[in-house]
Amino acid sequence: IMLHSYSGSLESLKSLLKLGTVGKERIYFSFSQFVNGRSSKFVEVIKHVPDDRILVESDYHNLESIDAQMDEVERLVASAKGWSAEKAREASYANSCEFFGL
Repeated sequence: IMLHSYSGSLESLKSLLKLGTVGKERIYFSFSQFVNGRSSKFVEVIKHVPDDRILVESDYHNLESIDAQMDEVERLVASAKGWSAEKAREASYANSCEFFGL
């Protein structure tokens, strides 16, 4: 399960993660700068998402801006998690591969 541009509360996130095997091993939380980057709760929510459950997306309508949107959401995730941008990119890639079974 991937929760697209997850915009739920921290309390909802914690409840979802308590769903046993489903919550801990099957739910991924995807974030985009376009949707989530404007939210005041974004940083607090990201801090509580398990490192191996974070996905990023552009969720943007202009193809010419997708790379910039992806860079920005990776930067936001890195900042929230206290990671380097490279670590955020590597984690997102590894999680994407796991999610899609690659």
